[in-house]
Amino acid sequence: MSGAPTSHAVREPAGTDALVSVSTWRSRPGGEQELERLADKLMDAAAGSEGHLSGTVLHDAGSADYHFVHRFEGPEAFARWHHSPERVALHRELDAVAERQGAPQRITGLETWFLESGTGTATLKPPLILLSVMTYAMMPLVTRLLRGWLYPDDG
Repeated sequence: MSGAPTSHAVREPAGTDALVSVSTWRSRPGGEQELERLADKLMDAAAGSEGHLSGTVLHDAGSADYHFVHRFEGPEAFARWHHSPERVALHRELDAVAERQGAPQRITGLETWFLESGTGTATLKPPLILLSVMTYAMMPLVTRLLRGWLYPDDG
């Protein structure tokens, strides 16, 4: 992996409320190369799981921490992957060369807007009433008013 993030193509159906899972693993001394190999193997295996949208490994050169980020179509797709024998076996291998740091974080949809980047710490409470008004009242009106500009080929 040579310190660069590994990514897989994003395949996200329109209107999905994706679930994002983030876990951090710290390499045990001497386990860095094996952890990198397993991280690639884990990302490839997850990419083949039904409902997996994308995955990446974030790792700064010189750091023992590796952050695994997965996006799924929703909780059902995540559960399929989480309970799959392939994932369980790979995590057993990971346990031999790395130690999980904290509990994995799982967030969905608009919740990601209200988290401080990279920390999983809530920065403010979502404005639920305002969000609903904007989503269901204002945006359809604005979309209709700007239809000619947004969709110039619709005539």
